[in-house]
Amino acid sequence: MADFAFNIESVNIAAASSLTTLATWPTGALTVDLGKTRGGGSIRQEVEEFIVESDQSADPEYVGIKKAPKTLTLNLLDLKAANLAIAFAGTVGTGAAANTVTIPNLPDGIERAVKIVTVAIGSTGKRLEIIIPRCKFKGNSELSLNRDDASTLPLEGTVLAPNSGAPMQMKWLSS
Repeated sequence: MADFAFNIESVNIAAASSLTTLATWPTGALTVDLGKTRGGGSIRQEVEEFIVESDQSADPEYVGIKKAPKTLTLNLLDLKAANLAIAFAGTVGTGAAANTVTIPNLPDGIERAVKIVTVAIGSTGKRLEIIIPRCKFKGNSELSLNRDDASTLPLEGTVLAPNSGAPMQMKWLSS
């Protein structure tokens, strides 16, 4: 049977510095559950290549890869203050202002480690776990407000190179 991945079961973030290896995901207060999602999410990799051609051949002599930037996009249904702050690269107040998000004139973005787990499928109970040690949420987001349905909050981040190891790991988990 083929391995399938469908919708998102959970999305958690942690401080990028707290993730020292891909195998060591922090627990407890060091990690934050982003809550419910709606409309799923995506991880996109766009490969940019370079081609070496010669006058003697109609076919390329060589095709190489220049870069392969990766982008993570999630659609959050939970509009809690912490999620709004990440989406718009703002800050959450403290004390009496704990439900207030302040968005700066020129956001610098927020860097976090991200872990996504998909829903278990069928009798195999397998789930796909995706770990990104460094993801920069730039603050380019949009909050659409309408009376027809609940709003979702698109969250877009750029996958950054980690201090060591791979920029992303995907592995199958058995239940």
